[in-house]
Amino acid sequence: MLVAQPKFLAHKVTQPISAAKETVFAAARWTDIGPDFATASEWSEAGMDVQKATASTRALAAAWLREVKPQLVRNDRKIIEFALLKSDKIPIAATVLAPEFLKEFEDVFGPKMIVVMPNLYTVFVFPGIAGTQNAYSDLILGAWHSKLPKVSREVFELTASGIRAVGIFEE
Repeated sequence: MLVAQPKFLAHKVTQPISAAKETVFAAARWTDIGPDFATASEWSEAGMDVQKATASTRALAAAWLREVKPQLVRNDRKIIEFALLKSDKIPIAATVLAPEFLKEFEDVFGPKMIVVMPNLYTVFVFPGIAGTQNAYSDLILGAWHSKLPKVSREVFELTASGIRAVGIFEE
């Protein structure tokens, strides 16, 4: 599978994310204790390539997405500001690669959304046009600084065309 990871961890098998400076997709196997990141030789010996990894990631991510109930966070006027996906065992950061992810939130946020993956077990989803994510920087950076495995402070735009970095939360 491919899962978003901080670039500074220097995993051996990675795929770039468009325009990302601090984040990559790293190849891993999911085990009972978390991700086991592949070495180049393990990747090669397993006969893996980007297409196979992407296909297996999408299938696994779709299954994981079905297991998570997003929390819709509303403002004082009862308008949905963002969706929060959290788990203590499912690598939620991988679910953004599920084909169903966009469909899950499209009715609420439209065909373009903003996604932030501060740690492996937390994802924030915002509408692509409202730009409200900056109002929640303390919450997002708090999730980044938690004891959970870090993923990214970068902000990503997710559309049917794919995922690309569009900003970063600075401290």
